[in-house]
Amino acid sequence: MFNDLKELIEIVTVQKVSQIEILTEKIELTTKSSLLLEGIRTGSIKTDDDGLELLYPDKNHVAYTKLKSMLYDRLLNTLFFLDLKKYSKGDVGNSRDLAYKNFCQIVLITSQGKRPMAVRMAERLLQKCLKNEFLDLSLLLSQFLEEHYSVWDPDEKKSHKNSFLYEQNISKIKELRAITPIWAQLARMLMIRRTKEFDDVIEKLEKLENSKTHESSYLFNYRLYSSWIFYHWLAADFNSQLESCQEAINYLEIKKRKFSLQGLSFLTYKGIAEMHLNRVNEAEDTLSSILNEFPITKGKIHWLNVYNYLFLVKVRRRKYIDATAMVFEVINIKSFQKIDKKWKEPWLLKEAYINLLIRIEKVDIELVKDVKIKSFRLNKFMNEVPLFYKDKRGLNVSILIVQFIYLLLDNKTNEMHDRLDGLKQYSYRYLRNDSTFRSNCFIKMLLKIPSAGFHHLRVENHTKELKKKLFSTPMMISAQSYEVEVIPYEDLWEIVMEILEKRNSKKG
Repeated sequence: MFNDLKELIEIVTVQKVSQIEILTEKIELTTKSSLLLEGIRTGSIKTDDDGLELLYPDKNHVAYTKLKSMLYDRLLNTLFFLDLKKYSKGDVGNSRDLAYKNFCQIVLITSQGKRPMAVRMAERLLQKCLKNEFLDLSLLLSQFLEEHYSVWDPDEKKSHKNSFLYEQNISKIKELRAITPIWAQLARMLMIRRTKEFDDVIEKLEKLENSKTHESSYLFNYRLYSSWIFYHWLAADFNSQLESCQEAINYLEIKKRKFSLQGLSFLTYKGIAEMHLNRVNEAEDTLSSILNEFPITKGKIHWLNVYNYLFLVKVRRRKYIDATAMVFEVINIKSFQKIDKKWKEPWLLKEAYINLLIRIEKVDIELVKDVKIKSFRLNKFMNEVPLFYKDKRGLNVSILIVQFIYLLLDNKTNEMHDRLDGLKQYSYRYLRNDSTFRSNCFIKMLLKIPSAGFHHLRVENHTKELKKKLFSTPMMISAQSYEVEVIPYEDLWEIVMEILEKRNSKKG
């Protein structure tokens, strides 16, 4: 219950409603309730043990459990007092939250015997739900009204009308249920670059494509378009992916939802397709247009996602000044330390690579003097990315590689040998499928460095065949690629060779 209590407190205290009378209890409990709420909110109470220690030093577990339960119930009740118009996320989220709240009111009013009022509210709410395609609520409301006009206030015309709406929503929900598992399957496959269950997907998609009508719901169309995009992405058919993205964007324009969250997604996928087709100028324009035209909040998940891909474009175009500015813009945001680790760590990884570029003078500090550049220490970085460092799906390789290059740069030969042994074992255990071919190739090239005596010309000669394989295999941009190949391996190999050449020239 503690974690649920913590999350409820985070919700209700956004609006500073912690002092609403609805939260107060009997006099002897008010102080303890306030202390528990404030302690969890501020972080001074992080666990049940902390709460027990502060509020019940005598270890009265029963009283503490009762206090938590009462506060939990009060906070749940307080949710009804939130200003949804002010704090819901986006217009659609705002409308949906309000619709659910109104539906709860209708249920409560009906239970109190005020059916006529509840029916009037239900009819108004149903129109809003139909307009916004809130299928679940439309179904419940049409069922409520059909029953009312069949039993409580017989009206054959209104009963039939709501019966028709009910069946129509059932049909749309069935259609949505048919596409959802395919859409979810493709999304999962895209995340892990897995195509084993790929064979029968095309038949299912074509069947759904042929069966859709102008009555098909917006959400169904969104998931069908997304499924086609994911399918083409997985099949490496990027021209078709681009076409599907444009079709989806055109559909949203017709529906007047171009600037919706779905529109943001389709434009992002379009930018990714353009990157795969090596149309990096167009990709940069597409992704930049999202940041310029969409009302997304800096530092939030959607903004970070677009920034991830735009960063990748900048690096591929070797616009290292822009990439540097982007990284430090993100990590200098006040809320950066509070964001989830899975979103935070990729940017710390980017920071490590950008600082590498600064050290080897690929980035002129004078050209980014308006950017607050933080000092970088390798050991501190390794401690800040525990999720990536423990990852066994290929993401860890980006950390291992950048760590080795720093050691090479600092001429720490013994530590380099240790790191190469680790890279060799990691490559053998975890980089043995097609999706990690480039990483495997690059690591094998790094492993040739000691046997070539760290001499750039001999290294170049010993890695000739591996380099050919690497350069002939295009970089695949998956949902996780910006976490794996922060700097394209082709460019990163050039950097390694430059470091070796400078190292040799100093010896000479």
